[in-house]
Amino acid sequence: MPATRHVILPCSQHALTLLCCTVENLPHDAFGQLLRPGVVWFNESLDSGVLDKIEAVLNATDLFLVIGTSANVYPAAGYAPVVAGRGVPVVEINLELTGNSSVCTLTIQGKTGRLLPQLLGVTDEPDVAAAVTGGKQ
Repeated sequence: MPATRHVILPCSQHALTLLCCTVENLPHDAFGQLLRPGVVWFNESLDSGVLDKIEAVLNATDLFLVIGTSANVYPAAGYAPVVAGRGVPVVEINLELTGNSSVCTLTIQGKTGRLLPQLLGVTDEPDVAAAVTGGKQ
């Protein structure tokens, strides 16, 4: 079992649990090779089939929501201008303005965890209220 350590981050009062493990303890396939996580690393391309599906969805959408992103990582950062260029409304909900804010039909600044429940009209839902307040009522 990997060692566990608790670290207090300078910007937080919550302990962050880090699991320390060796390569041998990581998941391997039947041939002993390390399993790759289902992520795209920096400087890697998305699978072309995935990009084709994304393009189809972008072409079919009638409203595009951009929520909680810096809009700096491509290809996703390029989706809002593409959709806006088709005349589709683009709504950005983010703490700060982004490089895409100028193409958005509406930009709402604030904490997405608080704004989304209000916009969706679900602030009275017990699970949502607990999530937004961190369990504090």
